[in-house]
Amino acid sequence: MKPFGKIGKGVMRRSNNNRFVRQIALPEFGLVGQEKLQAAHVIVVGAGGLGNAVIPFLAAGGVGKITVIDDDCVSISNLARQTSFGYHDVGLFKSEILADKLNTQYQQQIVFPQKTRLTIANFREIVPEADLLIDGSDNFETRYLLADISTDMRMPLISGALGAYEGQICVFAPSQRIGYRDIFPEPSDQQPCAITGVWSPLVGVVGSLMVSEAFKMIAGIGDSLAGKMMLIDSFTNQVQVINIQSDSTLSHSKLSAGKINFNTLMEWKEQEELLLVDVQEQHEHAENNLADLNISVYDLPRCWEAHLENESRKIVFICPNGIRSKIAYEWLKDKISRCYYVNLSEK
Repeated sequence: MKPFGKIGKGVMRRSNNNRFVRQIALPEFGLVGQEKLQAAHVIVVGAGGLGNAVIPFLAAGGVGKITVIDDDCVSISNLARQTSFGYHDVGLFKSEILADKLNTQYQQQIVFPQKTRLTIANFREIVPEADLLIDGSDNFETRYLLADISTDMRMPLISGALGAYEGQICVFAPSQRIGYRDIFPEPSDQQPCAITGVWSPLVGVVGSLMVSEAFKMIAGIGDSLAGKMMLIDSFTNQVQVINIQSDSTLSHSKLSAGKINFNTLMEWKEQEELLLVDVQEQHEHAENNLADLNISVYDLPRCWEAHLENESRKIVFICPNGIRSKIAYEWLKDKISRCYYVNLSEK
């Protein structure tokens, strides 16, 4: 093994701690890569098993700002795989514990906790602009929501999942036309790790690889897993990386209930059987008016009753690319049975 080499004094003066001096010595990464990490903002959803592996390594590697979104508290059953917590933390918020420990450890405000659950109703308020989203959640509702947020806000997404002895990692880049829903158009029946159990060393393996992908993506180095899926079987020590093809026959938009095509929309309009709702932002609606009624998808949770609850016609949500119209449909489908959405990009 080659020695790390000398670190210049100018580099050492860039930080009052020893978080990243060894990474700077890596020739492909260097000071430029480290400065990109230091300027980056990463959002991590989930402070459980994967979050415990991901967040400390993000902080140790030199990421400048980490927002952690999680509303869960520590329980005794977590301790076997969530190594940042101890018995004295039981009953306390996971996001706050991680933030307090890491900010104290590095004497810097690095980690910013959000003690809330990510939902369709609140994501606009608690998900700011960032360089990268990391999904460490353990339920499909949150995973699908993050996939839609990533597409809509054009933020790269790194997704990890665990089950028994197996783990998987996917990376979704805005430049590609492959999303989480293309791979998993419907939720599986797999139970969360807290119920089924997971091989505890695998949590650290998958979390570390997710951080490696994050660093490479931020620094712009190496081969990314974008457009691929890494499958890890820790029981048999097998690792596979498979390419994910964008196949329209697998597209979630063609499988989703509640979706209508453009021809159906035109037929309903001629028969005056529908209420068309433009779910763009107000300034977008002013530039590209898609319907007389404009309700931003982000405002829908607080004002849908006043505008839509007593509507007898079919309600169709519309936006240019179908992302926000689908979010609106998913949020309202259990409250109003006669609602649908359309993707104008498939005209």
